[in-house]
Amino acid sequence: MCYEAVIFDFDGTLFDTEPHELKTLAALVEQATGIYPPEEKLSHVFGMTGPNAMQYLGCNEEQMEWVWPRWYDASVHALQTTPMFEGIKDTILKLYAMGIRLGIVTSRNIGGVRVGLEAHKLFSYFDAIVCQEDTEKHKPSPEPLLECIKRLQLESAQTLYVGDSAVDMECAKNAGAYSGLALWGTHEPDLKCDHRLTQPQEILTLFGV
Repeated sequence: MCYEAVIFDFDGTLFDTEPHELKTLAALVEQATGIYPPEEKLSHVFGMTGPNAMQYLGCNEEQMEWVWPRWYDASVHALQTTPMFEGIKDTILKLYAMGIRLGIVTSRNIGGVRVGLEAHKLFSYFDAIVCQEDTEKHKPSPEPLLECIKRLQLESAQTLYVGDSAVDMECAKNAGAYSGLALWGTHEPDLKCDHRLTQPQEILTLFGV
């Protein structure tokens, strides 16, 4: 299969955000609810929108209103220095040089995405970025991925979506796109996917590099 575009998830695929994100969210949820979220729940938060994650961790509407702005501000601030996974930036630059279209589909807001990408001077390399605010439905619904594919002016069968979670793999399947599991960021290495990628550079091998 010769793909015309590679679309990436953000958290756990491009950026190693988990250590800071989960620690900060857990602490805020504990302050709001009086209960520290169990680890097994925290591990399933990535891939969810912020409101869905807070609700999943036991926050009511009032508590969510308190947690959300504090978590968002801390997250965006942290992305100024959050590292990308080893090999990701080089892979993106090589794909771009080859003329492969690049996109991002994430449940995160555009603010954090822009801060993270600009910190690594990569924002301009992406042809389409679809965030939480861009669609009514979210992963595993195909809607955000289909919106990104539409912006790239391609067909689903021409695209590879690389992500680290079950909702990413389901989103790709539901959209009729191909899936690549980022083993460098996932907690679920046995998820069903089209390509099991041990390291970012393996994406390039799909293009004969």
